[in-house]
Amino acid sequence: MPGAKSMEVVLRLVIAPADIPRLRRLTLPKGWKRGTSRRKTLLSLYFDTPDLFLKQRAIVLWVRRDGRRWIQGVKAGGGVKPGPRIHLEIEEQVARDHPDFSKFDEHTLAELALPPELQKQLRPVFVTDFHRTTWLLESPSGDVVEMALDQGETRIDRGAGVPISEIELVLKSGNLAALYEAALILLEWVPLYLENASKMARGYALRVSPASQPPLKALPPAFRGDVSVSQAFQIVAWDCIGHLQGNHPGLLTGDDVEYVHQMRVALRRLRSAMGLFAKIVPTFQDGGLSVDVGWLAGELGAARDWDVFVTESLPAFISPAEDDTALRRLGDQALAVAVGNREKARQAANSQRYLRLLLNLGAWLNREAWRFGANKRLLAALDQPILKWSGRLLDKRHKQLLRRGAKLDGLSASERHMLRIAAKKLRYAAEFLAHLHPAKETGLYLKALADLQDVLGALNDHVVTQRLLGELRQGCRSDASLARAIDEIIDWDAGRASVQLEALRRAWKDFAKQKRFWK
Repeated sequence: MPGAKSMEVVLRLVIAPADIPRLRRLTLPKGWKRGTSRRKTLLSLYFDTPDLFLKQRAIVLWVRRDGRRWIQGVKAGGGVKPGPRIHLEIEEQVARDHPDFSKFDEHTLAELALPPELQKQLRPVFVTDFHRTTWLLESPSGDVVEMALDQGETRIDRGAGVPISEIELVLKSGNLAALYEAALILLEWVPLYLENASKMARGYALRVSPASQPPLKALPPAFRGDVSVSQAFQIVAWDCIGHLQGNHPGLLTGDDVEYVHQMRVALRRLRSAMGLFAKIVPTFQDGGLSVDVGWLAGELGAARDWDVFVTESLPAFISPAEDDTALRRLGDQALAVAVGNREKARQAANSQRYLRLLLNLGAWLNREAWRFGANKRLLAALDQPILKWSGRLLDKRHKQLLRRGAKLDGLSASERHMLRIAAKKLRYAAEFLAHLHPAKETGLYLKALADLQDVLGALNDHVVTQRLLGELRQGCRSDASLARAIDEIIDWDAGRASVQLEALRRAWKDFAKQKRFWK
């Protein structure tokens, strides 16, 4: 008889063993309830062929000892993604510590596509062995979250393994916001860190070093025009958070500067979405979320500015064959500053403040906090189809950009910076909503906007380059030759920027004549 199918959402957090005694003394806030703890030992054997046939097809097959019973389980599809995830699993009891394929129905067998000759090759590739203590937590709203504390190890054969010391929060019933709210309560008691990899993924990593995840670029969110404004906003915001978190592991463990760039883009897209929907979906501008988002933007922004300076701006001034000692010292000094700022960004992304920001965003979005205290008129707008509002939202951003560029030739550097920000906001808005307005003009409009943004970006790079060169010069007053080299580069770069001003006029003229595709 086929086993029951279940859907569950999991948030996994790492806890240091030394902090576990304090966690056990957790006192919940007023209104929260905690059930009696239950404890059991879980021994799970994960099966695969010697060449990891199942892993290559994103299939997980295990047999777990639960008391005196053996339970086999299979999960097909999916993969490892950061943050909360949805699992579709099939489980059933078997007679011993080995898979029994006679227990699977035809659909599951077809999904596995594992012929008898390969079934015979299945062996345990790693084992997870841990003690689990569980509590049921109930929120003031009646939501139920299961908190599981897991302590043990993942190992290959009988060799030494890697420790397991983590908390799994599983929503059993109610609003998903309770998952994040429970995690925030725990974070007030003990330091915690988001675990992006499942026990299964860490077990396979003992067999084969996992391939590094390349930097993740944003993809336009997809939703139909008949979804509500509130739902569309949630989809867009979660897309931005997914983009942010998708690059988080790479920033922590990799050296590719693109991880910082993509996390910064994700944060900008999120802030832009907040502003775009501000009149319909009141945002967190006056709360701690706004402060924390600004803090993270600052940490990522400083790292990105120096990365661009070292990898793009300086190479234009310093040839690889350059035999100027002062210029080489300048390059070394700039690289050291860039590495230091990237490390600061890495520390920020691995901090409790970063985790708290993610959890607060998750709770805020799932509770739809903007509905609290909203009047009837605003609630009606929130429930209207997004297609009814998308044109107005795009018009808002389009007109802001036109106002900023009305007197293009007379703009100061700071005013061009504001023009650039307005162009970015319009482009993000168009990426969020363009798919709702299929028209032949869409591609032309977006290309003209992208070209305008590229020129404005190049001009901004000159401004940033001047600023960073000035900072470097402040630190080398005693080195006359280095200071002189920096002065020469500053003058040269100022001359190059003037060329971009003519390109800006052309790009602006081309954009201004484009038809608004949502009209």
